[in-house]
Amino acid sequence: GREDLSSDPRFVDNKTRCEHHPEMEKILSEIFLKRSTTEWIEFLDRVPIPCTAISTIADVVKNPQLSARNMFAHVDQPGMGDLMIAGNPIKMTDTEDPTIRRPAPSLGEQTDKVLIDLLGYTTDEVVSLRKSGVL
Repeated sequence: GREDLSSDPRFVDNKTRCEHHPEMEKILSEIFLKRSTTEWIEFLDRVPIPCTAISTIADVVKNPQLSARNMFAHVDQPGMGDLMIAGNPIKMTDTEDPTIRRPAPSLGEQTDKVLIDLLGYTTDEVVSLRKSGVL
């Protein structure tokens, strides 16, 4: 309903649309308020313009497709109790879905292990780093 916008010098190409983004966003916001999200999706699907609604976290956790694909996991997170987190998105036909084996480590819980086992620091070096306030 705003054919004038296609010939508006502020919006004729991507460069000018970017330069005038705040004005374009204001105009489009006013237009989009005239219909519901569902109405816009139905309209844009018929045009066809690819689109989808932006889901809230509440929408996502209620999505039956995501539940069916085991996209959520529960962990007993120390200090927080039962916590729903995103599951592993990698799914393969002849392989069991990956699982969450343990909760996330607390802040600093694995510092010594990383420094010593992965980075090759000695125990004395880690103690020295702690004493000097680095850790």
